Amino acid sequence: MDTEVIMANNDWKLCKDELPATHDRAVAIYPPFKGKEFACWNEHDGCWDTEDGDDYLCDKEKVIAWFDIPPVPEEIKQLLRSST
Repeated sequence: MDTEVIMANNDWKLCKDELPATHDRAVAIYPPFKGKEFACWNEHDGCWDTEDGDDYLCDKEKVIAWFDIPPVPEEIKQLLRSST
């Protein structure tokens, strides 16, 4: 999938232009060899980490785009709490 298709959704940001500002929450990433995944940007080590902090993709160039996952709306959180 080429960059134009990825960027058709304006929420995607190209890694060459911008990386996530924080590493404390996961974002969706697009490494072309795997497809869409979730990871956290580790600015200190310059790599993508799994949510539990393990180095996942040590070559940051392998991910071409990312976007912030919006927070879960409060109404959905309440539904989830009431269903358990």
